[in-house]
Amino acid sequence: MNKADIKARIAATAHPKPRLCKDVPEWGDFYIRPAVVGDIDDAGPEVDQRTRVATGVANSVCDENGELVFDRKNADDMTVLLGLPNSLIAKLSRAIDGSTVNTTEKAQELGNDSPPETASSST
Repeated sequence: MNKADIKARIAATAHPKPRLCKDVPEWGDFYIRPAVVGDIDDAGPEVDQRTRVATGVANSVCDENGELVFDRKNADDMTVLLGLPNSLIAKLSRAIDGSTVNTTEKAQELGNDSPPETASSST
């Protein structure tokens, strides 16, 4: 595979389309835009972890066309996001990254103070 082929394959995965999210029943159906490299440290270098998490939510929740619902530069929007319960943030985080967050360490890494609700592990 040559350089142009590699570049074309990588470019084809850029700017992923939003997908329907049903993982946070309290919010009903909505769309999420997958995180992209451009979102890294979008909150800025001097902010606390909670603001980083709120910024991540602002950069993810969107409509079916990919238009963001929250504006990370709008103080009212950030106040709403900073007031969300950790359990809902954990559900949204799992939906965004497609993984199951089931450890305290992983929950805290995502900015949650307590581990997320998990399904029964006795299977």
